[in-house]
Amino acid sequence: MDWSVFIKENLDIFLGGFFSLVGVIVGAILTSGFTFFIEYLRAKREEKLHLKRKREETYTKILQICANIVIRVKCDNICSPEELDNLNNLNMSLQIYGSKNICNKFYEIQQSLLDEPDKAQARLEIFKDYIRKELSIKD
Repeated sequence: MDWSVFIKENLDIFLGGFFSLVGVIVGAILTSGFTFFIEYLRAKREEKLHLKRKREETYTKILQICANIVIRVKCDNICSPEELDNLNNLNMSLQIYGSKNICNKFYEIQQSLLDEPDKAQARLEIFKDYIRKELSIKD
């Protein structure tokens, strides 16, 4: 039996097998490409959600501590060292997760909390509204 005769007789089987193999390879490449793309988009979305959650958590803690300081300064004219330590510890979280605008606003009102307790509540309300606007929280 001659190979050329064998190939000529079975050419349609060889071509069918070859195109089937090419189709499987192209399908696998497309599937893996789309899967990679979808996973990439999902990872980006989860990263944004994680950052937003951390910002919400940090901003909430800062507002709670600032409100406690305002109340304590108005009532006692004293601020406890623990509250100031908590505020300083949250400074690092704010620098990591907070936006530059929020950091700048926070530094503006931070000193006024202790120096001008009468105006501090109004500034804290403005700061809270600014945070709500950045986090896209609507009433």
